[in-house]
Amino acid sequence: MDEVVAAIDDKRVELAKLQDRFKNRIDMAPADIREVATRRVLSKKQAAVPILQQLFKDSQGQLNAACRLERTTRKSEVTEADFVQFYPYLPHFIELSIEIMSGIRLQPGAPKHFGGSNRTIIKQAYEMLVSERTAFAKQPVGSLVTLDKIFELVEGNLSTEKR
Repeated sequence: MDEVVAAIDDKRVELAKLQDRFKNRIDMAPADIREVATRRVLSKKQAAVPILQQLFKDSQGQLNAACRLERTTRKSEVTEADFVQFYPYLPHFIELSIEIMSGIRLQPGAPKHFGGSNRTIIKQAYEMLVSERTAFAKQPVGSLVTLDKIFELVEGNLSTEKR
């Protein structure tokens, strides 16, 4: 909310009024955003969990070899629990998505409401499932979000020169 009001700039008094109505102020760190996105948007039906667990067992080695990030300290190894929780995303792609949106916000001329905010990342995860461009909810089980699909969703937020 601070980011949106800062972009508007002349509504600071209204923000203070809103904040005074609530006793507790909650700030969400990127790790919290990741948790909210997986619980709210990417949660699985109980019947799907064993299917995803078996899929992971069948392709664990190949998945970890193909999706390993090189020359970085970022953890890219996928565990069974992470695979089930974050599917169709890889766990490190949620973190990358947060950083991509934060980077877009830092670009000159970018609207200040873009960024690593929880609403933006939750919306991106939701759009990944239902958007006509990506439609992962209609994809066969086993389809994974790739960086090019993330780009398809965020490219409208980039200036033409950056695309």
